[in-house]
Amino acid sequence: MKSLSAILLDLMSRDGPAPFLLIDIGPNPSGEHLRFTTLPYDFVYDANTYETDSGLAKLDPPAISSLLEKGAYGIGFHDPDYLMRPFFESSGGSQIIGTDILLLGGFINTSESPEYGADPGQSYGEYFVVYEGYLNSASYKINLAEETLLLIEGAAPMAALEMRRSILTSQDFIQQQYPTYTDYDELYEGSDGLVLKWGKIGDD
Repeated sequence: MKSLSAILLDLMSRDGPAPFLLIDIGPNPSGEHLRFTTLPYDFVYDANTYETDSGLAKLDPPAISSLLEKGAYGIGFHDPDYLMRPFFESSGGSQIIGTDILLLGGFINTSESPEYGADPGQSYGEYFVVYEGYLNSASYKINLAEETLLLIEGAAPMAALEMRRSILTSQDFIQQQYPTYTDYDELYEGSDGLVLKWGKIGDD
């Protein structure tokens, strides 16, 4: 677990600083990124511009109900004109699965005086990772209010713990994967069926 700086811990403990998010999805197979911010103006971070007009509808973090939480992280955008669709359909669409997703959190100085090197109305320049993972799915949905939403799901950090893979140990499989491995040949040659007879033995 990454530790937070003393400045971030102090800002999180107070009601004054205004939190905001930076959302970075990409690159897709064409090398493009979607970068948005929850701030009411465009924001530059690490020489990249995060646009304010994102249509962000919701953030759906997993409910932490156990130490090994396997829920996914959801992000929803209002996209009635399907403007983001080309980004997810580039190079055949299916290749977009596994694209990086990064959500960073920060704070704006809302006081009337400079603090921690940040002027009033400016970012403190301290950021923390809200979510870092990979795109698991992206799909459009029309809700009951007839709003068109782009729903993005980030892979669950602990989802791999549910994965189960059977171990194939047949003679043919071993010969295909490891042609020089002969232990299974000897095992099969030396094996024989065992027949158990139930009942009474003898003439009594």
